[in-house]
Formats: sequence, C-alpha cells, structure tokens
Amino acid sequence: PKFLDGVKQGSRNIDEVATALRRGALGVDDVKDFKILKSADEVNAAHLARKPNDSPPWTGAVEELVTTQDEQFVRVFREKFPGDKSPQEWIVKRSVIEGKTPAQIKDILSLPGDPPTHVVDVNIPSKVALRKGTAAKIENFGNGGAQQYEIISSRQESWYVNPRSLEDL
Repeated sequence: PKFLDGVKQGSRNIDEVATALRRGALGVDDVKDFKILKSADEVNAAHLARKPNDSPPWTGAVEELVTTQDEQFVRVFREKFPGDKSPQEWIVKRSVIEGKTPAQIKDILSLPGDPPTHVVDVNIPSKVALRKGTAAKIENFGNGGAQQYEIISSRQESWYVNPRSLEDL
C-alpha cells in the first residue's frame, strides 16, 4: 500500500494507518490486505507496561489490522451493562461463544472472576484499528485458546448495543 501524510513505509503502528484512512490520505483498497504481525511477547510487554497488574492476554502470533467494512462482534460481561463506564476493548466474534456455557466462555477467553452472565453486540465500523489473536492461558482464569480481538482505536459507546443475558444469545 502507499503511505502518505505521516504514515511511514514499514510502520509498526496500526492506529497510524487507521488515522490516515479516516483522514482520506489512504483508501480502503490501500489497507484491505495490510496487517502487522507481532509476537505475543511484544504485544504482551506493551500491554503490561500500560496495565502492570494484568496478566499477559495473548499467546502465539498477534495480527494488527484496520477494518475496511462494518463488522459485528460481541462482548461478554457480568451483571448489568456498565453503560456509565467507558466501553471496553475486548471483543470476540459471536461464533466463538455460541453454544457454550458461561463456564466454557470464561475458560476459552481466560476471564477473571466469575463466569460472564451477559452479552452486548459490538458494531465496529470501517476504519477502526484492531488487534486479533489467541487468548492466552492465565492461571486461575482459564485455558484460553479462543480467537479474541482488542479494539486499538478510540472506542465509541454507540458501538455497544442490545445488552442482554447470555441465555438470550
């Protein structure tokens, strides 16, 4: 792809690419196949620098990409939807959790605490930077192994719609 307006060739910052796309410096065709591959060690180190009390969330290769069309995801959580808090960054494709019990979801995503009780749809528009990879095994949380996504771009509360019980999925 061509790189313009402050996006350097070989950039390792996917949010820079998403910003150039939103500004119109890059077109959708320029970024549709653009991905940055990083090791879990690299991404986990950056995560732990921001959140030192967390456990490393990734295992294996991690892919950073920019959405080029609207995409649908879900987010699981406990209790009622935290509408008064900022939207959270961890999401999965609906197919990852369909047909699974809350305990199985907790295990494959290595979620802390009790199993999730609720789900919310997350409608990600085009031109959003995401990180995609495999949830790591985290001691006392779960075995991991499911494909998960992390929203890198600024999140919008309007993306999170239809909070409901996992039983209604």
